[in-house]
Amino acid sequence: MTDIITESDQKHYAVAIPFVDEENLLFQVRSDKLDHQPGDICFPGGKVEEGEVPEEAVIRELSEELLLSKEQIEIQEECSLLVSDTAVIHQLAQDARDLSHERNVLFLFC
Repeated sequence: MTDIITESDQKHYAVAIPFVDEENLLFQVRSDKLDHQPGDICFPGGKVEEGEVPEEAVIRELSEELLLSKEQIEIQEECSLLVSDTAVIHQLAQDARDLSHERNVLFLFC
């Protein structure tokens, strides 16, 4: 018998897709000192915490990972939704012309 996966079984994640300009996206290389996904090349983002909506989660993650203030973050729109048996990933476009980073990120590149 097949198990039925319900929405409450799925974890939700929010990922920023940072546009530097019309042709370039910003990626980060995660620090080798992290326990989870060290050295990964990825977009900034993370788990949507209880009580958060995806936009709030991506703003929190950008603040934590790239040391951005909320005023520096401009979410353009939710681009797409990736759904699997265990996860829902919300992808949000973000203006990324002026970014810095901190200990979770080894470096940024486009």
